[in-house]
Amino acid sequence: MMKLYGCKGCGSAAIEAALQLLDIPFENIRWDWEDREGWESLAAINPLRQVPTLYVGPGNVLTESVAILLWLAEMRPESRYAPERGSPEYGQFLRWLVFLSANVYAPIGIGDFPERWLAIEAARASLRHGTIERSKAAWLLFESSIRPQPYLLGNALTFLDLYVAMLTRWRPGREWILEHCKGIGEAVAATEANPVIAQVWQDNF
Repeated sequence: MMKLYGCKGCGSAAIEAALQLLDIPFENIRWDWEDREGWESLAAINPLRQVPTLYVGPGNVLTESVAILLWLAEMRPESRYAPERGSPEYGQFLRWLVFLSANVYAPIGIGDFPERWLAIEAARASLRHGTIERSKAAWLLFESSIRPQPYLLGNALTFLDLYVAMLTRWRPGREWILEHCKGIGEAVAATEANPVIAQVWQDNF
């Protein structure tokens, strides 16, 4: 059985929801953010101690949220949580997943741990502010490029919707996104109406 390592409020929430949407059995190993023992327990299979980490089997460990979502979508193509390969929608699906991972998710991780990058406290505060502004710019670009109907890529829920709904829980925050990115907000509302996703969000956020 697969094992999902994660913590409440973290990127593992999207993978937890994806596994449930696909009806794939898994052991959910989840801890609170402040639980250092939980983070240390990851070292044996993921030396970076980052979540999500998905243990598939001996010698098969997956990390990075987008990589795991793509792998799960390929594993169960009949689920239709990714557009048909080769279609224009599939190209946009890949584009925006990678774009958001690089320009929203990555800056959040830098802002969470500025001490990894800078030794001076004042510089850390500046870095954290910069990551928020970078994320805002990325959200605005994404907003200008989509036309939800009601989901981000049309009338079908995809793992892009799931990923975006999770990202809106973090900086710059749901309130800012709803004010400045109304199209994204509408797609997120449609996504979070899914009962599986709603339950996972309740458990995590």
